[in-house]
Amino acid sequence: MEKLKLNEGLVITQDLEKEENVRGKKIRYVPLWKWLYP
Repeated sequence: MEKLKLNEGLVITQDLEKEENVRGKKIRYVPLWKWLYP
């Protein structure tokens, strides 16, 4: 994320849904079904 100068990242998972901050960057974990059908 630092190389791309992003402050937020998105990880598509099978069933995990949560948010966490790592070194001042926000990472969102979203289940695939929720990402496909908001």
